[in-house]
Amino acid sequence: MHSYERFYPIANMFPQDNGQSSYTYHNAAAPAYVITGSAGCHTPKTPFGTPHPGSVFSVYNHTHIHLYQWSVDQHKNIDNFWITKDIGH
Repeated sequence: MHSYERFYPIANMFPQDNGQSSYTYHNAAAPAYVITGSAGCHTPKTPFGTPHPGSVFSVYNHTHIHLYQWSVDQHKNIDNFWITKDIGH
């Protein structure tokens, strides 16, 4: 079982989408939660291939973070989004 789920930031029991793109959370009023994981798989004598990240996040600077989710089963990017803040926010 492999799973991935992303939630809008939730503040005061309401999603904080603010009509923004679902790929950018700018000056969000609360944390954005991401659930990602997979169960163990025992496949003896299976050779390792070229590794590819499942979830990667990059901190570009004090105001920009980017998260990228790769599906091993589908061999493609299934989600990515930015968290950005104005300086001093």
